[in-house]
Amino acid sequence: MESTNLRIAVTTGPVRIPPTYFVINHLLHMDGVDGRVFSLSAQVDDPEVARLVEGATPYGVPGVRGSLAAFAAVRRQRAAVRAFAPDVVHQHFGTWSLAGSGAARDLGVPFIATLHGYDVFRRSDEVRNFWTWITARNLRTCGERATTLLAVSEWLAAEAVRRGYPADKVAVHYQGVDTDFFTPPVDPGTRDVPEVLFLGALEKRKGVTDAVEASVELARTTPHTLRVIGAGSLELRVRAAAAEHPHIRLEGMRDRAGVREAMRHADVFVLPTQQDGEWREAAGLVTLEAQACGVPVVVYASGGAPEMVEDGVTGVLVPERDTRALAGAVGDLLRLAPEDRRSMSRAARDFTVARRSLRASAAELQDRYASLTGRSRKDP
Repeated sequence: MESTNLRIAVTTGPVRIPPTYFVINHLLHMDGVDGRVFSLSAQVDDPEVARLVEGATPYGVPGVRGSLAAFAAVRRQRAAVRAFAPDVVHQHFGTWSLAGSGAARDLGVPFIATLHGYDVFRRSDEVRNFWTWITARNLRTCGERATTLLAVSEWLAAEAVRRGYPADKVAVHYQGVDTDFFTPPVDPGTRDVPEVLFLGALEKRKGVTDAVEASVELARTTPHTLRVIGAGSLELRVRAAAAEHPHIRLEGMRDRAGVREAMRHADVFVLPTQQDGEWREAAGLVTLEAQACGVPVVVYASGGAPEMVEDGVTGVLVPERDTRALAGAVGDLLRLAPEDRRSMSRAARDFTVARRSLRASAAELQDRYASLTGRSRKDP
């Protein structure tokens, strides 16, 4: 019997799954949807989702050769989407969007796109050569052909309009995190020395050196351990700080289960994400994952990151690049009375489940798909 499920083609450029779960996670949380991801190239590390992902060219080919291969693969990607015959084409990232938007036009089906940040920041770039021209063409075509442009935060939505995307098409769709996976520990236990967690790329934009500087200052008055999980170009600087200050531990990368375990063990999560050139944090899902595990957070008030926390309820917002304020906020949370600490932990979990869960985000997105096709999400 032929399926009556909605058929959704998710299109994107080069992608790695994991850690790029957001490209596919919504499909995995939708009933009544037959979905498939069509990428220019894909590396899928999770065998459970490999069957849902198709790449048009090999992943990870470096340099100009890889760029040319990806450019040549656009036609193959477009043909693959057409063969799937979806009811809706949903593009992630406005870059490399020509295949998805073209296939939607070929089939006469709705085309929507999610903007994640880079595709907004590049919108106002000057065209200097072939590659900046093709990027500009992708972004312009995406804005013109999309029925709806979904920004991952209110801040990014405003930036998208400011940089030339059509205001009447831009809407906000928070991505959400898997609150069934990221959960508080069954037994939080007790520690003689509390733990502060930084987890992310060891890069300027993520503020790892700010986290280290604030921790060193705080350690003068408040004993704690700073766990740094991640990798990046600033690793040697963090390693040098850890050698000088024994309370700092650099622990490298973790898989998804390891990330959850680290969060469950933390007393405070810190994300000093900050402006780096044109770039700002569009959302900050890792902040939500920590709160889903019941961990209060301290976040710089930068970009869309403040929308992922309830200031004074689930964590604290501090001014961007103010490491003294960062240290003070972390110290205040570490010194909370036990009952106040438990209250903030519950609030962090409740906020994420009620307002930033992947399940709710997927339901909202499925309603959008259904409305574009004139079908109710509850239809068989």
